[in-house]
Amino acid sequence: MDSFLNIKKENILVNIIECWTSYWTDRAVKYRHDSSIGHLDTEIEAAGIAVLVQKMVNADISGVTFTANPVNGNNDIVIESTYGLGESIASGIVTPDIFVLNRNGNILTKTIKPKKKGYFLKNGKNTLIDINIKNREKPSINNKILDELHSLALELEKFFNVPQDIEWAIEMDKSGKIDPSNIYILQSRPVTTLTDSLEKDNILWTRAYGDEYWADATTPLFYDVMGKMLTQYVNHEGARIMGYKDLTDTKLLKLYKSRVYFNSWVLEKAFSYYPKFARSKELLNYFPLKDQERISQYPTLLYKTLISQFLITVHDPDGMMHKTDKTYRKWAKTFIKKCEDFDKINLKTLNNNELLAIYNDIEISGIKHYQLIRYGMVSHSIATNLMIKNWLVKWLDDIMAHIMQH
Repeated sequence: MDSFLNIKKENILVNIIECWTSYWTDRAVKYRHDSSIGHLDTEIEAAGIAVLVQKMVNADISGVTFTANPVNGNNDIVIESTYGLGESIASGIVTPDIFVLNRNGNILTKTIKPKKKGYFLKNGKNTLIDINIKNREKPSINNKILDELHSLALELEKFFNVPQDIEWAIEMDKSGKIDPSNIYILQSRPVTTLTDSLEKDNILWTRAYGDEYWADATTPLFYDVMGKMLTQYVNHEGARIMGYKDLTDTKLLKLYKSRVYFNSWVLEKAFSYYPKFARSKELLNYFPLKDQERISQYPTLLYKTLISQFLITVHDPDGMMHKTDKTYRKWAKTFIKKCEDFDKINLKTLNNNELLAIYNDIEISGIKHYQLIRYGMVSHSIATNLMIKNWLVKWLDDIMAHIMQH
């Protein structure tokens, strides 16, 4: 459900109604559906909404605690923290400090990130403020606070009897000191990113590229249809034609809790055929921060890229750069006509075999779309655009892409 921050007293009732209304947003309905919770159940443990009105914490430090590691699923305690409000993390302005503790409270790993800016509550508004230079490289919380957060996390997990995802904030006392007694628990909910042993496959799955195709929840039927096309014709068949032997049989996609994920290794390997100067930040953002520098310096397989264009000329001439657009436009006209004819059919009058024949006909016709975009999407379009964009930035300082857009 929706949360509302920085609300004045006279607007509290209005926002309570807004919070009630958010019970029926697409996101909330889908969450209950996936969790097998009835929308109108009256049982205490089932559905329903109670609005909690809390004091707005003027957070000097905020963060999240997980009582199970969301990366590998083990039972370590993971604490992320930064200066100011949590919006600094959510908006991507800062990367939080990360502390991993075992169940006894011993620190296993500690990663301190530079924190140049933070959001703070000023005059009733979230305001972005520069962090004092002397504090930027320091841990945002000390060991005393870590111990208290660790204890609170275990208490909450014990109370709810399931691993918890806990949002918290700390407000300085009147003397300007950070004290464990000033830790506010803002929210505690079950960790939703854990997977069981059947889901662990040592592959890093990413939503980054998936959003290009599936912007919202995906049904198993649509995943089967679209996934088959992308895997068989864009990935495997395209890789065979271009001579990319290491990409011809790799698992490309995964459906997990109605969301589609891409195999990041396949993306990384495909991007290795791009020259280094084409690997822009925009492209590298598909990958975790810790891997971006390595991928940017990955040896360029340019000779394979050149060979691939020759192989396309021999095995699939329609995929040549100067032919793809014209071929696609010609195909689109015939496919649109086929779709128009389909719309005129009264499907209720057809038997199962007739319906299957129509479906197979449309599916076979649609394959050509994927056989053309596999080149235009990867080499003709993305790679070319990225190269031109990088050159414009480096040579003409077109950081805001004004020239690129024209």
